[in-house]
Parts: sequence; C-alpha cells; structure tokens
Amino acid sequence: MVNETELKREVGKFGSFSMGYADIGADIYISLGLIALYAYTAAPIALLIASIAYITTGLSYAELASKYPVAGGAQYYAYRAFGRLNGFIAGWGLMLDYTVDIALFSLASVGYLGFLVKIFAGKSVLMVNPFYGLCAIFLIIILIGLNIIGIKYSSRFNEIFVFIDLLTIAAIVILGLNLAIT
Repeated sequence: MVNETELKREVGKFGSFSMGYADIGADIYISLGLIALYAYTAAPIALLIASIAYITTGLSYAELASKYPVAGGAQYYAYRAFGRLNGFIAGWGLMLDYTVDIALFSLASVGYLGFLVKIFAGKSVLMVNPFYGLCAIFLIIILIGLNIIGIKYSSRFNEIFVFIDLLTIAAIVILGLNLAIT
C-alpha cells in the first residue's frame, strides 16, 4: 500500500544530478570571471572554500531529505528545527533568493546568447536595450510555462542542457589535454 503523504517520484537519478549540477554549473558560468577578477591569484583558494560550502550544503540536504521526505526543503527543515517563525522566514528568504537568481541567470544567459549571436550572425542586437531585458523576460516566461507544465518536462529540459554542457566540458578537457601533450 502506498503512503498517501509520500511524494510521487517523477525525476530520475540523472534528473536529480542535473538539478544539482545546473545550480553549481550556472554559478560557475556566472561567477568564475568575478572570482578571477577579485580573488586574482587566490582564486583556487576561493573556489576550494566555495566547493566545501557546496559539498557540505548538499550533504546536509541529502541527510535532511532522507529524514523528512516531504516537500518544502529548507523552509520545512527550519520549521522542524526552530519553529514556525523561523520556517516562515526561511521560506520567504528562499523565495527572494530564487527570484533574484532567476533574474540574474536569465540576464547572464542573454549575455552569453547575445555574444553567440554577435559571433555567428555579426549583429549585437541582443546586447543593447531594450532587447537585452526583453529577451531575459521572454526567457523567464518560457521557463515559468515549462515549470507549470510539470516537473517531469522541466527536468527533461534541464537534463538536455546538462548533457550538452557535460559534452562541451569533456571536449574542452580533451582538446586541452591534446594541446598540453603535444
């Protein structure tokens, strides 16, 4: 008999991996230049510290998710550990964080897309106002629609981009090793 409070599993192992990877991968593509600019020669140390923070956060979420297999994530964990007010604050803090992340990543994605359009089409139309912002808004609307359709489709979309990213990184590593060896 199925427990009525148990979540329906629609995201497979690669989908779960893709969600975590997309979070970290997006941060790397957005912040790597800033880290190199501000940390300069200490960039490897800054990345090591960030890696430790990501790993411990991921392990904490894995442990908490196995103990409390319910929807809610950090909001629910704060509620269970510290009470209703802290759970409420954590939930709203996460909503604010996600809103800022969506805006930041959509603007950065349009920047990358605009760069590719400029290289391949010779036009920098996406790199000027109002098209830069309008394209970012359009991207957000598409992703909202995808999330409304359902987690299964959203996860598949994410998996495609993660797979392409992994192939791209593998190609860069292989080409880099080839250049280093020769």
